Amino acid sequence: MKRAATILLALVAFAAFGATGASAIPLALGSGWQDFNWNTDGVYDPADGFQVTAPDVFTIKLTDILVVGDAFDLYDGASLVLSTPSVPKTAANLTGDPDAAWGLPDYSHGLVALGAGSHSLSIIIRERALDATGAPWPVGTGAIRADRGGVIPEPRSLVLLGLGLAGGALALRRRAA
Repeated sequence: MKRAATILLALVAFAAFGATGASAIPLALGSGWQDFNWNTDGVYDPADGFQVTAPDVFTIKLTDILVVGDAFDLYDGASLVLSTPSVPKTAANLTGDPDAAWGLPDYSHGLVALGAGSHSLSIIIRERALDATGAPWPVGTGAIRADRGGVIPEPRSLVLLGLGLAGGALALRRRAA
Protein backbone atom coordinates (compact mmCIF):
# COMPACT_ATOMS: atom_id res chain seq x y z
CA MET A 1 0.00 0.00 0.00
CA LYS A 2 2.86 2.38 0.87
CA ARG A 3 4.52 1.67 -2.50
CA ALA A 4 1.28 2.42 -4.38
CA ALA A 5 0.97 5.73 -2.50
CA THR A 6 4.57 6.64 -3.42
CA ILE A 7 3.95 5.86 -7.11
CA LEU A 8 0.72 7.87 -7.06
CA LEU A 9 2.51 10.82 -5.45
CA ALA A 10 5.26 10.66 -8.11
CA LEU A 11 2.66 10.65 -10.89
CA VAL A 12 0.84 13.61 -9.37
CA ALA A 13 4.15 15.53 -9.07
CA PHE A 14 5.04 14.74 -12.70
CA ALA A 15 1.63 15.91 -13.88
CA ALA A 16 1.85 19.09 -11.80
CA PHE A 17 5.35 20.11 -12.84
CA GLY A 18 5.58 18.61 -16.34
CA ALA A 19 8.53 16.90 -17.99
CA THR A 20 10.75 19.98 -17.85
CA GLY A 21 10.64 20.27 -14.07
CA ALA A 22 9.40 22.77 -11.55
CA SER A 23 11.73 25.57 -12.66
CA ALA A 24 10.62 25.77 -16.30
CA ILE A 25 10.07 29.38 -17.31
CA PRO A 26 6.50 30.27 -18.30
CA LEU A 27 6.38 31.58 -21.87
CA ALA A 28 3.22 33.67 -22.16
CA LEU A 29 1.49 34.10 -25.51
CA GLY A 30 2.23 37.48 -27.07
CA SER A 31 4.81 38.47 -24.43
CA GLY A 32 7.64 38.99 -26.92
CA TRP A 33 11.07 37.43 -27.17
CA GLN A 34 12.67 35.50 -24.30
CA ASP A 35 16.45 35.03 -24.48
CA PHE A 36 18.15 31.76 -23.57
CA ASN A 37 21.88 31.10 -23.15
CA TRP A 38 24.30 28.18 -22.97
CA ASN A 39 27.97 27.58 -22.23
CA THR A 40 30.64 25.08 -23.32
CA ASP A 41 29.35 22.49 -20.85
CA GLY A 42 26.00 22.51 -22.62
CA VAL A 43 24.37 24.17 -19.60
CA TYR A 44 21.30 26.11 -20.65
CA ASP A 45 19.56 28.96 -18.93
CA PRO A 46 16.79 28.09 -18.34
CA ALA A 47 18.04 24.55 -17.75
CA ASP A 48 14.49 23.26 -17.43
CA GLY A 49 13.15 24.89 -20.59
CA PHE A 50 9.92 26.76 -21.12
CA GLN A 51 6.29 26.01 -20.31
CA VAL A 52 3.51 27.27 -22.61
CA THR A 53 -0.20 26.83 -22.03
CA ALA A 54 -2.52 27.93 -24.82
CA PRO A 55 -6.29 27.78 -25.32
CA ASP A 56 -5.91 27.51 -29.09
CA VAL A 57 -3.34 26.95 -31.86
CA PHE A 58 -0.26 29.13 -31.43
CA THR A 59 3.14 29.61 -33.09
CA ILE A 60 6.63 29.36 -31.68
CA LYS A 61 9.43 31.37 -33.27
CA LEU A 62 13.01 30.35 -32.49
CA THR A 63 16.07 32.29 -33.66
CA ASP A 64 19.80 32.52 -33.15
CA ILE A 65 21.07 35.94 -32.05
CA LEU A 66 24.50 37.52 -31.55
CA VAL A 67 27.12 35.38 -33.35
CA VAL A 68 25.97 33.77 -36.63
CA GLY A 69 26.16 29.99 -36.93
CA ASP A 70 24.12 28.31 -34.19
CA ALA A 71 21.29 25.93 -35.11
CA PHE A 72 18.71 24.43 -32.74
CA ASP A 73 16.31 21.54 -32.20
CA LEU A 74 13.09 22.32 -30.32
CA TYR A 75 11.36 19.54 -28.42
CA ASP A 76 7.84 19.46 -27.00
CA GLY A 77 8.29 16.85 -24.28
CA ALA A 78 10.14 14.03 -26.05
CA SER A 79 8.92 14.97 -29.57
CA LEU A 80 11.10 16.93 -31.98
CA VAL A 81 8.86 19.69 -33.36
CA LEU A 82 11.35 22.03 -35.07
CA SER A 83 14.92 21.99 -36.38
CA THR A 84 16.27 25.35 -37.46
CA PRO A 85 18.38 25.15 -40.65
CA SER A 86 22.15 25.05 -40.77
CA VAL A 87 23.72 28.35 -41.84
CA PRO A 88 27.27 29.28 -42.85
CA LYS A 89 29.48 29.78 -39.81
CA THR A 90 30.51 33.38 -40.42
CA ALA A 91 30.42 36.55 -38.36
CA ALA A 92 28.93 38.55 -41.24
CA ASN A 93 26.24 39.93 -38.96
CA LEU A 94 26.21 40.51 -35.24
CA THR A 95 22.94 41.49 -33.62
CA GLY A 96 21.39 41.01 -30.21
CA ASP A 97 17.97 42.03 -31.54
CA PRO A 98 15.80 38.95 -32.17
CA ASP A 99 13.54 40.84 -34.60
CA ALA A 100 16.56 41.87 -36.67
CA ALA A 101 18.04 38.34 -36.56
CA TRP A 102 14.67 36.90 -37.62
CA GLY A 103 14.79 39.01 -40.78
CA LEU A 104 18.38 38.15 -41.73
CA PRO A 105 19.11 34.98 -43.73
CA ASP A 106 22.50 34.61 -42.00
CA TYR A 107 20.79 33.60 -38.74
CA SER A 108 19.23 30.19 -38.26
CA HIS A 109 15.56 30.50 -37.32
CA GLY A 110 12.29 28.64 -37.63
CA LEU A 111 8.58 28.70 -36.95
CA VAL A 112 6.22 25.94 -35.84
CA ALA A 113 2.52 25.81 -34.94
CA LEU A 114 1.47 23.87 -31.86
CA GLY A 115 -2.02 22.91 -30.74
CA ALA A 116 -4.01 23.98 -27.71
CA GLY A 117 -2.89 22.66 -24.34
CA SER A 118 0.17 22.64 -22.11
CA HIS A 119 3.59 22.27 -23.72
CA SER A 120 6.98 21.60 -22.11
CA LEU A 121 9.56 23.02 -24.54
CA SER A 122 13.28 22.34 -24.44
CA ILE A 123 15.96 23.62 -26.80
CA ILE A 124 19.05 21.67 -27.84
CA ILE A 125 21.91 23.35 -29.68
CA ARG A 126 22.62 21.16 -32.71
CA GLU A 127 25.38 23.27 -34.28
CA ARG A 128 27.51 26.00 -32.75
CA ALA A 129 29.00 29.16 -34.21
CA LEU A 130 32.75 29.09 -34.79
CA ASP A 131 35.37 31.63 -33.76
CA ALA A 132 38.24 32.88 -35.99
CA THR A 133 40.31 29.76 -35.22
CA GLY A 134 37.49 27.40 -36.19
CA ALA A 135 36.71 26.41 -32.61
CA PRO A 136 33.12 26.53 -31.30
CA TRP A 137 32.21 29.74 -29.49
CA PRO A 138 32.30 29.10 -25.73
CA VAL A 139 28.88 30.66 -25.10
CA GLY A 140 25.81 31.48 -27.12
CA THR A 141 22.42 33.13 -27.10
CA GLY A 142 19.13 32.51 -28.85
CA ALA A 143 15.57 33.79 -28.48
CA ILE A 144 12.13 32.19 -28.43
CA ARG A 145 8.60 33.60 -28.48
CA ALA A 146 5.03 32.28 -28.48
CA ASP A 147 2.30 34.09 -30.42
CA ARG A 148 -1.40 33.48 -30.89
CA GLY A 149 -2.58 32.13 -34.24
CA GLY A 150 -1.60 29.59 -36.84
CA VAL A 151 1.44 29.31 -39.04
CA ILE A 152 2.32 32.32 -41.17
CA PRO A 153 4.64 31.24 -43.99
CA GLU A 154 7.92 33.05 -44.38
CA PRO A 155 8.35 35.10 -47.58
CA ARG A 156 11.02 32.66 -48.82
CA SER A 157 8.53 29.80 -48.54
CA LEU A 158 6.00 31.70 -50.65
CA VAL A 159 8.65 32.51 -53.26
CA LEU A 160 9.66 28.83 -53.46
CA LEU A 161 6.00 27.81 -53.78
CA GLY A 162 5.52 30.35 -56.58
CA LEU A 163 8.62 29.16 -58.43
CA GLY A 164 7.47 25.56 -58.13
CA LEU A 165 4.04 26.39 -59.53
CA ALA A 166 5.56 28.43 -62.37
CA GLY A 167 7.94 25.55 -63.21
CA GLY A 168 5.04 23.08 -63.23
CA ALA A 169 3.00 25.35 -65.51
CA LEU A 170 5.97 25.73 -67.87
CA ALA A 171 6.45 21.96 -68.00
CA LEU A 172 2.75 21.43 -68.81
CA ARG A 173 2.90 24.10 -71.50
CA ARG A 174 5.94 22.48 -73.15
CA ARG A 175 4.33 19.06 -72.99
CA ALA A 176 1.15 20.39 -74.65
CA ALA A 177 3.13 22.07 -77.47
